[in-house]
Amino acid sequence: MIYEYARSISSRFGWVPELAQQVAPTDVLCETCCIKDMIECASELINAGYDEFYDDLNRFARNQLVENQCKISSFVVVDNAIEDTEARTYREINKRILGGFSGWAAPGNISFSHSVCGCCTGTAVQALQIFWDRAVEYRRGVVTVNMPVDKTIRQAEVAMGYPNEGYIRVNTKQPCDVAIRLHSWMPNNLEGFANGRRKTFDLEGNLAVFRNIPKNGTVELRHALRSRKVKEIVRGRSYIVTWRGPDVVNISPHGDGIRLYQRNKAKSRRRFKPTASADDKLRQSVDSLRSSASEQR
Repeated sequence: MIYEYARSISSRFGWVPELAQQVAPTDVLCETCCIKDMIECASELINAGYDEFYDDLNRFARNQLVENQCKISSFVVVDNAIEDTEARTYREINKRILGGFSGWAAPGNISFSHSVCGCCTGTAVQALQIFWDRAVEYRRGVVTVNMPVDKTIRQAEVAMGYPNEGYIRVNTKQPCDVAIRLHSWMPNNLEGFANGRRKTFDLEGNLAVFRNIPKNGTVELRHALRSRKVKEIVRGRSYIVTWRGPDVVNISPHGDGIRLYQRNKAKSRRRFKPTASADDKLRQSVDSLRSSASEQR
């Protein structure tokens, strides 16, 4: 089917090509809209009864989707002397792009080879909403954690340790059962705890179900968590992808410009510094904008 084909040309962490078979693979980039399409399709397949697609939805959302968000703007060169036009705006761009989403990304970096895209920010928040709504649900006396995330609902509070520690914790706000979905990246030796003591759980399909948890109870599903490096071919190139549980913490090679997946705990305090090639490209972009503005005047 179409979804399976699209997944076959995408990465396991949610890098989805904007084009298929129209240009050389090495020239294709990932548009955030395409990630949203895959997440939405996975959600519809889950609605149809195919729960195995929770794995895709989870990996795509927590990796490439959130990496495509603009969290820093120190790489943006601002020139407030350029006057806005009906079609373009230039003032305080470095402040205004924060929180937006990239239109084009390589697996390890945001690309500077394209400069215009207005659709991705709108579709990204739709994808985030799909993930958020499905992550933790309550139905008929059961709190179900479908995907690990820190989230509070009226019936329970959920916390997770990824990518640093392998646990999902649920604090109940009312008596209920707690079901935690098992994913392909989890090892076989899972341990269950209730209020700090070992507790057995029932297996119902891909769910670990803890029965009769009282109000203000605490349930934990724990497992060992180790880094694993996987070779993956993306856009016709070989990458080494480092996973910890469901999260990609590093990709090599990194590429130029805005490096993505700087999630290793030991490196988390490093600040972003644009590469020389990135600075050159940014200056060229600003010069081009200035020329365009002058012509429009």
